[in-house]
Amino acid sequence: MLHRPSAADATVAIPEARADESFIEIEALDKTFVGQDGEPVVALQGLDLNVRRGEFVTIVGPSGCGKSTLLSLVAGLLEATGGEIRIGGTPVVEPYTDLGFVFQSDLLLDWRTVTGNVLLPCVMRGIDEAAHAGRARELLASVGLEGFEGKRPFELSGGMRQRVALCRALLLDPPMLLMDEPFGALDHLAPHPEDRAVRHPFDLRGGVPVRPGDRDDAAPRRHPRDPRRRPRTPARSQRPRHARLHRHRPRDPADVPGDGRDPPLTGRGGRMSLWNRKWTRDAFWMVVSFAALIGLWWGVVWLFETPSYLLPAPDEVLWSGADNGLQMIPHSGWTILSVLAGYILAVVVGVPLAIIVVSSTTLERILYPPMVATQSIPKIALAPLFVVWFGFGMFPKVAVAFLICFFPIVVDTIVGLRSIDPALVQLARSMGAPPSRIFLRLRLPGALPSMFGGLKVGSALAVVGALTGEFIGSDNGLGYLLLSAAGELDTALLFAILFVLSLLAMAFFYAIELLERLMIPWHVSQRAHAG
Repeated sequence: MLHRPSAADATVAIPEARADESFIEIEALDKTFVGQDGEPVVALQGLDLNVRRGEFVTIVGPSGCGKSTLLSLVAGLLEATGGEIRIGGTPVVEPYTDLGFVFQSDLLLDWRTVTGNVLLPCVMRGIDEAAHAGRARELLASVGLEGFEGKRPFELSGGMRQRVALCRALLLDPPMLLMDEPFGALDHLAPHPEDRAVRHPFDLRGGVPVRPGDRDDAAPRRHPRDPRRRPRTPARSQRPRHARLHRHRPRDPADVPGDGRDPPLTGRGGRMSLWNRKWTRDAFWMVVSFAALIGLWWGVVWLFETPSYLLPAPDEVLWSGADNGLQMIPHSGWTILSVLAGYILAVVVGVPLAIIVVSSTTLERILYPPMVATQSIPKIALAPLFVVWFGFGMFPKVAVAFLICFFPIVVDTIVGLRSIDPALVQLARSMGAPPSRIFLRLRLPGALPSMFGGLKVGSALAVVGALTGEFIGSDNGLGYLLLSAAGELDTALLFAILFVLSLLAMAFFYAIELLERLMIPWHVSQRAHAG
């Protein structure tokens, strides 16, 4: 049986407590996890501990001794294997929400601003955020983050992110504060203990708690190789004894170089540079790629002298499209309508179905196999069956477009909903959030990047599906027009129709991508894409 060092082996440093009743009572606490190999892993065993009101208790021990597990048990986020935990005389059998919990990682939400992350306890408890906005600003100012209230977490350093997490835990003035190695990412902001700007987190006036560590005024130590030599004299700081803390960053975040934001879009003389706009660069390279493709096409026709019925020249395709433009416009409208109808139906059905699959293991076992089975059948084989069932109207085309783009939307949504960090769920539970609020505020926003991946794939497949339905049975649409041109061996018109279909698919794809940029500008894929 695997055995990890228990918290009973750790050192528990308890300062002199005030005469008061015990607030946290832990008796004979045991916690055993079961690994993936089925072997039990003992995290805690026979732990007894009492904490009085107002006490500050520090648990010190080696990595893996169960310190984090103990805090999660006290918060009611884990179920004990044995023993009992009582807070205020009441046994802990569910998440105890009247507390502030600072986890080892900051667990900031990328889609919320700094102030929004501090106000997260209000969101999870269903409390009005506006009523606590002033308190959030005060806390941020007390830890040196004034001016960063509207920034996103990716624009902050590790220490700044951890300070935001600390403010989040202190927002509602909880009577109990649990902190799991919270200051590992913080800098040593105060070289002298006399610096009044650094205070305990329970001091409502603010300040940044600092974890002890190596400093230039550390106590003298003997020589590491020769203990007979005199202790080394510590180097004294050149800063005045009562100097105020200097800001690590300027007050204006815009003055911070390399803070993860885009460079200023300015050219000579401070004017806006169009080249620094990403859409300008994208459009330029798109034109270059199409020009290169058309030049290669023209070169092949000229070099090999191919006949027009095999490979017409680009100018012949252009003139054919212009001559048949009035005929192509209504057919394009029918195809666009089929694509949009099938795509919207796939989204409306696929996203809720993915939510159902994620929420219930039983329903997943029932619904997932048929979904996979339908994808193994070629859609071109199903289209004639739809024509037999539903005739030659629009419904067969919509049905094929739906089936062909449905699966990637469902699968990517499921992956996104399951990819949430379990620690975020624990954080929300410690704030008293019900499952519905956890889904709406955590799971769904976190799944958006993966969902948009499926939506973009489905946008291209929807065009293919609608075209497949028009091939089998239709008297309108670009697919029908494509078959008519092929029957007349009008190769130039065929290429013109294919060119219109390509433009349609590209427009649909980039529309979804634009929506993605507007909805999840905080995601790393969009930040890298915007660079």
